[in-house]
Amino acid sequence: EKAQLLWKNNLDLIMKTASLHFLQGQYAKSYYFAGKALQLNSKNSEAALYAAISAAKMGKQEEARQLFEIAIKARPQIPEALFNYALFLKKQKEFDKAMTMYQRHEQNFGPSLDVRLAIAGLCEIQGKASEACTKYEEISNSGLRMDKQTKRVVQRKIRTLCNQGED
Repeated sequence: EKAQLLWKNNLDLIMKTASLHFLQGQYAKSYYFAGKALQLNSKNSEAALYAAISAAKMGKQEEARQLFEIAIKARPQIPEALFNYALFLKKQKEFDKAMTMYQRHEQNFGPSLDVRLAIAGLCEIQGKASEACTKYEEISNSGLRMDKQTKRVVQRKIRTLCNQGED
């Protein structure tokens, strides 16, 4: 922070300060410094993402939504912006919009275990057991690397969801 005070318009220094505060869970300071970075470059996707997540953590839902919109439109686009926006939308119970963000993530950045699991879980939350079953089976057969715990969870989901309605 002292160095940032000496070089107030140094975007790299401001971003490092925002990042460090974010990693320490100091969301108010991260939000502040990310905002300063956005004042210097309103299309900075990383700054918008730090500010969006920090705003969401502090309960500033409308600010978070606006900042996530900046983060997903800015270039270069970063996968974490789409993923975290989807998580935010899911918490807001905006399931269709969350699904759209997860799908955009996969379209832009390819298959990801985290995104596939999130999509399957979203289907489950929405009561679409058959669709969730299909998604979990796709995950199981995808060849994506999974730790043993994740494999067990996916297999359990397949057993419970895919066998619903059978005698």
